[in-house]
Amino acid sequence: MAIEYPDILGDLVDAKQRWEVDGVQYVVDLQPGSIAPGQSATLSVFLQSVLETSIDFQISLDLPKRPVGLSVAETQTKVTLGAGEVGELHIPILATPEMPTGSYTIRLDLRGKPASRAARVRPQNAKGRMPATAIRDFVGLEVTPIANLGHTAKMNARPNTKLIVAGSPAPQAEIELRPYFVESWQNQELELQTKAAREFSDRRVYIVKPLTRPMIFAAMLNESRRRFLDSGVELQMGEALFISKILTRTVELFLSDETLEDALYVPIFKRLLAAGVPFDSGIWLLMKFGYDHILNLAIALSFGLLEDYRRGQIWPIAEQRAARRFITGQIAGKQPLPLDLVYAPLVLGGVLVNDMITIEGEMPKDSLQALIQAKGDRIAELAGEDDQIVTLLDELLLARAN
Repeated sequence: MAIEYPDILGDLVDAKQRWEVDGVQYVVDLQPGSIAPGQSATLSVFLQSVLETSIDFQISLDLPKRPVGLSVAETQTKVTLGAGEVGELHIPILATPEMPTGSYTIRLDLRGKPASRAARVRPQNAKGRMPATAIRDFVGLEVTPIANLGHTAKMNARPNTKLIVAGSPAPQAEIELRPYFVESWQNQELELQTKAAREFSDRRVYIVKPLTRPMIFAAMLNESRRRFLDSGVELQMGEALFISKILTRTVELFLSDETLEDALYVPIFKRLLAAGVPFDSGIWLLMKFGYDHILNLAIALSFGLLEDYRRGQIWPIAEQRAARRFITGQIAGKQPLPLDLVYAPLVLGGVLVNDMITIEGEMPKDSLQALIQAKGDRIAELAGEDDQIVTLLDELLLARAN
């Protein structure tokens, strides 16, 4: 390949294993996978062109003929993908109230017609470049387009998926059944990413080398208190300390390897270049254009650390992703944030790295005591939201105190 486009598909959906047909890589996802009669699900087909030409692409559905009960607005949908374009086709599927319960196979037929012979711009299979970290789920982290996680694409034009219809019938949902297509990435965005990568590469030494833990931690502490206050949460000192600890740990983790540095800084430089603001300093860049990105990474890292601690998954991946999207969206938009989503996972993650992230003159046990005090002041509000969070926090505080 003369030029390789970034893997956007892996940032939209878990795509380490994917399908390919006629110049398009794709992943099929049905959510929710189980519905009651009268409810609906959405069949999503995530599409990524691998050719440097436009492709007319057709997705056909084959619904079960018997029993009758699943309905869609159209069984055949056509989209046109530009050169290297990435997008999502969402197809609502309704189960009528009379639909018998059971497991139903939905078959798809996908066909593409490239506009012309063209060079390939994405590989069929790719080896991952990311070092091992505690992060389990990279969807939506803006990491995959920078540092490919690795994937395998098998040729398949006729995938299938299963929908479970179970439970008591519900009143028929009022939904719009027409399919809709969302453009996720166009090849014009390659120029911005390439420029951002070059800008960071040129400044790497001058940005990374001066950053010290006290500098990062102090900036995170001040910025976190301001950002969370904008979302209606006045962080107590114990809470602010531990949120700043997990944010600081996240930055230090991503500064520990050149590939991780790229995954941290290239998305930040894209924001800087898009805003047309001149570069100031490394710490200014992290706070002004990087805080939301770091927060997203820190939430994913916290969930991973909690899984390591418990040796198993506490919250399903779908709930983790929803929490990440909600927390980062509320903070970025200065919208109200429930207290339980301040503690889980950020404060919990901060407790797990307490001994790892210490500042000169700090006594980790004093920091824990400050958090115990904050938890005591918040207990009524926290317990009213999710008892599991309080139980887990008490368990971690007890373990770290000893």
